[in-house]
Amino acid sequence: MNFLAKNRQIVASFVLLIIFSTIMGACGRKGAPLPQKVDQLYSFQDVYVYQNSAGSLTVMGTINGARQNTQALVLEIEGYDENCSTCPFVPVESFPIDPRAEWNSDVPREFSFTIMPTKLFTAYRWRLVGHNSIAGLPTVATPVLKLEAPIVDTREFIEIPIKSSVE
Repeated sequence: MNFLAKNRQIVASFVLLIIFSTIMGACGRKGAPLPQKVDQLYSFQDVYVYQNSAGSLTVMGTINGARQNTQALVLEIEGYDENCSTCPFVPVESFPIDPRAEWNSDVPREFSFTIMPTKLFTAYRWRLVGHNSIAGLPTVATPVLKLEAPIVDTREFIEIPIKSSVE
């Protein structure tokens, strides 16, 4: 009889341990865990892309925070199709850049670089992705944005000679 009482006590202890572990494991927070050191994070600000007349794309922007933790910047682009404006973004080209080579020496938080796409489109969808050099910290990405080709002035101007009224 003493043996049966001991087993009930062990089973009850085991059940309480499982219940306690389940309760303690669910701390009530939803989502991925946040990094412990927020001073190691960075973010993009005022990033924009413009298309030059030769078809190259120039990216300019600012990095706030721990920019030294930026391992790589990657510009992702795809051709924009008016018939598929709600289609998911699937980049057809990616351009990895070493950010340390692109810092502006006057304002070290600013960067700019120029790339030449292999396929030229009249409009693009793009995003800039920053990869963190510290394992476990998230990548940083801009929203997917649309870039229109520059308006080319095709008007032809003629020069009209001005006659002098002085005789």
